[in-house]
Amino acid sequence: MKPNDYIAQIFDNGGLLSRQFEGYQPRPGQIQLARAIDKAIQTGDNVLVEAPTGTGKSVGYLVPAAYHLTVGADDLLAARASSDDDGFDPEDDQDPTPPPRAVIVTANIALQEQLITKDVPRLQSIVPWEFTAAIAKGRANYLCLHRFDETSADVLLDPIRDPEDRERWNLLAKWKETTKTGDLSELTFELSPLLRQKAAVSADDCIGKACSRSDECFSQRARLAVQNADLIVTNYHMLCSHLAFVNEFGRGILPRFDILVLDEAHALPDVARDFFGFRVSSGAIAYAVRSMASSKWKGSCPFKPQLRDELMRAADEFFEDLRAYKNGPVYFARLKEPDPVDATRLISLLEECRDAQVGVASSNVDPERAEQLRKAARKCRIHAENIRRAMKNEQVGKEVNEVFYIEEHGKGVALCCKPVKVAGILQSTIWENAGIRATIATSATLAHDNGPDALGYFAEEVGADDAEQLVVQSPFKFDEQALLVIPSGLPDPKDRNFSELVAHVIAEAVDQADGRSLVLCTSYKTLSAAYDVLERRFGHRFTILRQGQAPRTQLIARFKEDLHSVLVGTKSFWEGVDVQGESLSCTIIDKIPFDSPDDPINDAMNEILGQKAFSEYAMPRASIALRQGFGRLIRSLTDRGVVVMCDKRLIEKPFGKTILRALPKTKMSRDINNIRAFLAGKR
Repeated sequence: MKPNDYIAQIFDNGGLLSRQFEGYQPRPGQIQLARAIDKAIQTGDNVLVEAPTGTGKSVGYLVPAAYHLTVGADDLLAARASSDDDGFDPEDDQDPTPPPRAVIVTANIALQEQLITKDVPRLQSIVPWEFTAAIAKGRANYLCLHRFDETSADVLLDPIRDPEDRERWNLLAKWKETTKTGDLSELTFELSPLLRQKAAVSADDCIGKACSRSDECFSQRARLAVQNADLIVTNYHMLCSHLAFVNEFGRGILPRFDILVLDEAHALPDVARDFFGFRVSSGAIAYAVRSMASSKWKGSCPFKPQLRDELMRAADEFFEDLRAYKNGPVYFARLKEPDPVDATRLISLLEECRDAQVGVASSNVDPERAEQLRKAARKCRIHAENIRRAMKNEQVGKEVNEVFYIEEHGKGVALCCKPVKVAGILQSTIWENAGIRATIATSATLAHDNGPDALGYFAEEVGADDAEQLVVQSPFKFDEQALLVIPSGLPDPKDRNFSELVAHVIAEAVDQADGRSLVLCTSYKTLSAAYDVLERRFGHRFTILRQGQAPRTQLIARFKEDLHSVLVGTKSFWEGVDVQGESLSCTIIDKIPFDSPDDPINDAMNEILGQKAFSEYAMPRASIALRQGFGRLIRSLTDRGVVVMCDKRLIEKPFGKTILRALPKTKMSRDINNIRAFLAGKR
């Protein structure tokens, strides 16, 4: 061990971790990860690291981050001072020379909570360096006292309100009196989307200093805690908000930071596409003009009678026209011609409502109401601009850089937009940002194959072409712990009856595994077919759970607790399901998870890349997604289980064999009857 080798002092046998955990064994991959991050921070480089499940990824990046924030703080400050353009506005911090900070970004709030409540406090109790940590979430995750006061009467006095909503609102009112944080994740009951909208506000709706309760604001208190923290744990939506502010205003919503760790980084491209696009619906327009309703005003309403009603009629007509166009013979995947429907009247009325709200805001109204109207006017302006841009669709005949498409949701329709590529904005705001000393992107699944350029697809997607690349070896012995079964006699995935046919194959695998199975489907049609067959055949033997029966977290908890249960889900269950032990002994996957042909980004990439689209876009995405699903099975050194792949293309098609090579190396069988023997411990 070298003198001052803090990584060895933490991770080696006899180190600080071994003194805390009985039976501790150093993980070579974890140490390799920590050393790669340490080097990146020292040299000011960026690095992409695939660190498989079991590596101990969070501790692997938290240790070097914490060390450099404390022991290495002077070096970080010196590096910051030498930067020509730090990329941050000093007004973001109360201190003109703030101390070094690290930002850890995760894929969702549940992972944030795990880091801030478990991983970080555990590390703080072990390492000899003192550092503080805080969680950064969007305003909509906190109770807004002003919004609560404003909407309580609506909820409690509405005669057609669901009685359960009123009961939960009363519970919320009691919680409001005792909570110290106002963080809605503390609630022990679910708030419906409508109640949540009445209890919280987004950053776009917050009226800031004009609010009469700003001194009590829970969100503002949380933001102050973030300003004072050494290590900030946030999510990709917050990071994208920050990047958008940096891009537009030259300053961000997060305070200045020197180290950026992107955990679950495979999620970044799609989150960025969603964030930097738009989505406008009749409901969104109604929300933007809610302050114009006469019921919102005591006394006479200052707005022109019928204006709001005219706008909503025009909105309803526009979105019905969009629905008809989507279901007509021309539309496929996205808008490919200008002016598919007439939006002239809707845009004109949105602009009239904007002007009306600005006018009233400038008159003699109280500051809170004025700020609300200015925010609402801004929404009207943005909706009008987005609809105009989508209808003009000026990129027709040119290279596609964004897609406009129509999305049906329940009884409604939305007009949506996404950028096709986000590499440019991520490159300028992250990888080439001189104010960030080092950016580390890590995930269990960044590689799309096992070749020399395994991380090349991900690097290109996020604009990190010049970053160092590292793939850490898995600590698991897949050849002993796992069996891959690709049953013989599988139906063709292109068969119109594939869902019904494969449901019976899934049932055979569940029978062999004695329940204990996670079934991952690529479509709701297959999910329904599989659930129906499983419930009919095994409902008396096993608990059959399906996506949509209950909140996701509850379904996973029930699946863990009931040893012989079966959980059937689609896309949201391919990631983030961490069930160790016998409850998840078999993962069953219906087919290779290619994007649907009518996915707008997929369709645009086909146009841009032509014949190369399949090998350069569709295959890498499917490979990474399949590796995510495969990764649900083996979660610890003692786990043992079977992955059943119901897609014969993995062994019959050249592209399938390429994708198969990217999966962990396991024993393979074509006989579905081998599942029971393998799980019983027979080799």
